Amino acid sequence: MLREQSAFEQVLDRVTDAGVEKQAAVAGINELQRELGLTIEAAAIVYARREGVDVSDAAGAARNSVLGE
Repeated sequence: MLREQSAFEQVLDRVTDAGVEKQAAVAGINELQRELGLTIEAAAIVYARREGVDVSDAAGAARNSVLGE
């Protein structure tokens, strides 16, 4: 049975599809999460945007996951 990807997984996939190594992306996202006090989803979106990756559609999903919607 397939499950729906989390907002974090969706953003991470986009970033790696854009050519960023997965390990480097996860490390960068974790660093942003610690530095800025963000959720993992929000940190992933900030990281993606800094890398020039369009994640505007995933941003709504991340917002919903943070708010529990």
